[in-house]
Amino acid sequence: MRQDPAARSAVETAADDTAGVAKPAAKPAGIIANHVVRRGDEVWADYARAIGVALNRARHDAGLSQERLAHMAGLTRYHYQQLEKGESRPGRAANPGVRHLIALAQALDVALMDLLPTPMPDVTEGR
Repeated sequence: MRQDPAARSAVETAADDTAGVAKPAAKPAGIIANHVVRRGDEVWADYARAIGVALNRARHDAGLSQERLAHMAGLTRYHYQQLEKGESRPGRAANPGVRHLIALAQALDVALMDLLPTPMPDVTEGR
């Protein structure tokens, strides 16, 4: 049985409209734990590790253990350790919240900007 062309669904019509349009291909830069990593992800991962290095240095300068600093900032020791490593779980870059960064800066008695390495990455790249 033939279907009336006017009875086609909006989805079918939209699919036909975009069928000939070339879509830009994503540029994978590598694979980590079955996760395709794009350039922006790599840049953020590097920056997250740099934040971890800044946290480690400030903690050592303050003479605090990871456990003590985490407690002072209201974090678990495990969460703080992950921030120092620059990852949230294996293969995934950390993305610390502003509240946690402020709490850590206050517990370390440093300015928030001391924990944020410069230059900051362009997180709007490609948008």
